[in-house]
Amino acid sequence: MTFDNLLPVRELARLVGSRRKGRPTHVGTIIRSHKDGLRGVNLHLTRVGGIWMGSEADLRAFIGATQDSTGNKTAAGLPGGQNAHLDFIEQQLDQAQW
Repeated sequence: MTFDNLLPVRELARLVGSRRKGRPTHVGTIIRSHKDGLRGVNLHLTRVGGIWMGSEADLRAFIGATQDSTGNKTAAGLPGGQNAHLDFIEQQLDQAQW
């Protein structure tokens, strides 16, 4: 990441576009994606002065990492979708004969 392609989070929120009933994505959503993450993936942001900033490439990578190739939500790093982690845990318990 270079300083040339850094955008303030308000600009990143505009890139995401409108959500419910045409309301724009809130800046807090972008910051929450950085701090708390989503499905085990955190959005990469950096603080410049007192302003959170990130790149469009990082935003695209974050969105791509939290969805599968069909655009469905998926658990990060696990094939099979959102409940794949439950299947994985069940499989591990079965192997341990629980």
